[in-house]
Formats: sequence, structure tokens, C-alpha cells
Amino acid sequence: MPLVIVNNPGSSGFTGATQAAAARSDGNTVVVTSAGSILRDTGVKSFDGFEIIAQIGNLTPAVIVPAASPFQSVQDLMDAAKCNSGSLRWAHNGRGGFQQVAGQSFLKRNGLQAQGVPFKGDDPTRAAVVGEQIDFAFVGIQQASWFENELRVLALVAPERDPIRDDVATLAELGFDRVVVSSPIAFFAPKGTDPTMISGM
Repeated sequence: MPLVIVNNPGSSGFTGATQAAAARSDGNTVVVTSAGSILRDTGVKSFDGFEIIAQIGNLTPAVIVPAASPFQSVQDLMDAAKCNSGSLRWAHNGRGGFQQVAGQSFLKRNGLQAQGVPFKGDDPTRAAVVGEQIDFAFVGIQQASWFENELRVLALVAPERDPIRDDVATLAELGFDRVVVSSPIAFFAPKGTDPTMISGM
């Protein structure tokens, strides 16, 4: 059976998810995306608008800063946030997304104030970090790949280290309070797809 792969980037997977949700539920269309990216207040819901086929991974957020940032560690970042309350700017991939939740919970748990700057997706968020438009960001750890010379990963918001980026310590290892928030990466089919077709995929 021929397989046609269509890349529809944008809005942290929401663009592709919208197209997949509108497709016919004939078993010929599936989408691979982060479930947490389409949990926001939109017309497409990952659990209500699709049939879930299988989880294939997990997207975990990380704290990143520009490569030229003076912050060499999470402690440096926290010290600056405390000394200059509300003056630091931090980025995430959109209000209501799990990365915003991760960032907000980190700030609240540690008594910090910073200005949140939403972007439409992970790529624009990373670009803002690389361009030094903001002081730090919470983005998926995969966004750091191939940008090691342009940004610095300070910590991972996860219960354990990422098997690919095992050089990055978790906030828990570093002793900082946090709420672990992640998003399952899964295959979804349009709502109403025949269960027998799904079981045969």
C-alpha cells in the first residue's frame, strides 16, 4: 500500500491537525502530532476530535537561553529573576500549551516573576531565543537539536533525563521545584474512523 507523507508545519502541529481532523474518516488519513499542542481552546481537540491509534513518544519541555546569555545555569537565571522581578522576558509556544504551563508552574513554584511572550509554535519560539529577543524559553527539548552553537539548554522539565540528550540535567536533579508537564506524541485518525481499520494500521 503506497504511503504519502505530507508535512504541514505551523502552530505547534495545529495546522496539520486541523487538516487531518477535516479529512474523511475512511482510514486513509492519519496524523502524527503532540497531543498537548492541540489541547488549547480551538476547534480541534486531540481526545474529542480524533480516534487515538497509538502513542509513539513523549515531548518534554526544556529551559533554554541564547548562547550568548550570561545565564550559565538555572540558578543564574533564578538569581537574575529575583533581583530584577518582572523584567526578564520568557517565551513559549502559545497560551494554553503545555510549555506555557511548564514555564508558569516553574515561575510560581519558585516565587519568580517574568514577562511571558507567546509565539505561534516552537520554531518561532526558538528563533526568538537564537535572535536574543527574549531572555529564556520553555520549548520541547528536540528544538535544541542542530542549534547547539546558538542556544544553551539549562535543564529538562522531566522526571528523568532524555535518552538522546542525556547531558542535560533535570530540574529535579538540580534541586528546583517544578511541575512535570509533558505531551504524548501519537498517531491520530479522524473521528469516526472504523475501529477495524485502526486495529489494522
